[in-house]
Amino acid sequence: MLSQSQAPNCIICAKLKTNLFMKKYAILLMVLALSACQNKRHNIDEDVRQPSSHDQSVIDVTPMLPAAVTALIDAAEQDKANGDYDLAVVKLERALRIAPQSPLVQQHLAEMQLAMGDYDLALLWSQKVVDHGPQFGRLCERARRTLALAAEMLNQPDKQAGALQAIEACVQKQQPRF
Repeated sequence: MLSQSQAPNCIICAKLKTNLFMKKYAILLMVLALSACQNKRHNIDEDVRQPSSHDQSVIDVTPMLPAAVTALIDAAEQDKANGDYDLAVVKLERALRIAPQSPLVQQHLAEMQLAMGDYDLALLWSQKVVDHGPQFGRLCERARRTLALAAEMLNQPDKQAGALQAIEACVQKQQPRF
């Protein structure tokens, strides 16, 4: 039998154990929720490419590429459609060896890395396109959208905000004629 002085201590111990258990449970739930966010696979067609096709920019820059690079990009897109992202990246890396300065190939690599969840590489490739690629048109928009999504996933809100604001500059509307 517990004395009156020991009874409150047992109740306090029980409450502390319960609170400790609840804190551990809450931390576990938070970790699981955050890991689910990190494992989200982006649909690059919906998140990056299709929004760019809605804007009516009068300027659209399409880089010229060798036929072999175009064929490799097309093959990588087919692999992506089949869910084989690793093979798609291999083909895009081959295309990059043929045309190492191609912003279109770099953008495809950025989008593929974003879809695979490698946000550091997605950020790297999309930043290269932003820095050295076209400043107008769909490719410009796609690069900035990819950069914004990768920055969001890497918890870089300043870079994300800058990329989202820069999208507007990619669209050149036709000036009214009088």
